[in-house]
Amino acid sequence: MPRPAARGEVLLYFRRSEDNERGQDACHSTGGPLAVSDGRSRHPLADAFPDACTQAGHPRNADFNGPCQDGVGRYQLTQRDGRRCSTAAFLRPALTRPNLIVLTEALVLAINIEHGRASVRNKRNKEELTVTAAQEAVLCAGTYNSPQLLLLSGIGPAADLAAHGLHTHQELPVGHGLQDHLAVPLVWRTQEKTLHSQATPQALQAALNEGRGPDLQRQ
Repeated sequence: MPRPAARGEVLLYFRRSEDNERGQDACHSTGGPLAVSDGRSRHPLADAFPDACTQAGHPRNADFNGPCQDGVGRYQLTQRDGRRCSTAAFLRPALTRPNLIVLTEALVLAINIEHGRASVRNKRNKEELTVTAAQEAVLCAGTYNSPQLLLLSGIGPAADLAAHGLHTHQELPVGHGLQDHLAVPLVWRTQEKTLHSQATPQALQAALNEGRGPDLQRQ
């Protein structure tokens, strides 16, 4: 069984990827392709909520991606100039490389493993095709789809795979301890104007042309 990565080993790559507007510290860095910034909306309700939590006895936390994740406060966003900064920040600089081919609208179905070699089976435009790597295949399909594809490909707990008629290529504890964001939506009525009332063509144009949201204080 592979040894789980230590926290410091993973942190190294997070820091290398990040361009945090707050600067560098033990958990963050600058100069990477992924922009991390504080939210620019200063809506009064966004301050009132953590203030109320603090009054209820919960600790303040200015950095949920720092040494401690418990507490209340504003979290940072992967944004640059008011727009989402995502995997495109890594991909676009590499688009001109002669050894890169990008297939869009392709649904990965499974990883085929033959003679210890992996190839990727996918469907694109209603046609199934298999892509074979000369050296290695790297799976990066998100919190849920990565373990799902591994299990569909016969990589995971043997008993769980057998229960679904799947052949085990490699027994690994795939999916054990799976965690993602836990969210409990809370809704209140308020006299303050909120972004829920701002789904307008004018607000969309401001976002596209100026990289900003609506200024509720001007209305």
